[in-house]
Amino acid sequence: MIRPIQSTRVRDYRETDYAECEQLVSDAWQFEQHFQPAALYQLARHVYTYGSVVGSNFKQVVEQNGQVVGFLFGRNEKRPLEQGCLKLLRFNLWVLKRLFGLKGMTFKQKFAFLKKLNQHEIARHKIEKRGASEINLLVIHPSLQKQGFGQQLVQRFIKDCRSSRVPRIIVEANVVQASGFYKKLGFTLLAEFDSPLHQIASKDTPKAALYEYRL
Repeated sequence: MIRPIQSTRVRDYRETDYAECEQLVSDAWQFEQHFQPAALYQLARHVYTYGSVVGSNFKQVVEQNGQVVGFLFGRNEKRPLEQGCLKLLRFNLWVLKRLFGLKGMTFKQKFAFLKKLNQHEIARHKIEKRGASEINLLVIHPSLQKQGFGQQLVQRFIKDCRSSRVPRIIVEANVVQASGFYKKLGFTLLAEFDSPLHQIASKDTPKAALYEYRL
């Protein structure tokens, strides 16, 4: 529940913000409705959120009345990752260990989920390999969307990349749910691709897309 507006500010992310950021992801995409059993949706939510944290070196949040109500995690390719690539690798290995240790799923079901992750990456890499400056994760509380907070965070990331002489920024988005937002900000479509992950998370379309913003 968002309290009446008293004060709103954008600030740098702190480690103590993580739980609120993960809850925002849950509120926005309702992982519990798309991933079963419960242990899988909890893992998927953590992977989606924390994986973006360790893969980003630009991390800012919108704080309203002392509560985190939105955030953007992005990577500026001209600066090293704060956590280091080794930590990202260790995190990926931890995910595999947790996935195959989940109860309530057969080995075949776990392997099928892992296969979907791999299919998503293969389809995406045919268009754009990872490593470019990218908006990894942008979330605004559902009750506060369309109030300019997301746009403000994106503009701050664009400014950060421009100051580092980054030539372009990319973002991956669901064709139905987020494409209009990025187009309004000046992003143009690179290509669409079929994604089994987007098919799980969205009943509208299995289509994902990559957009770019030229600086």
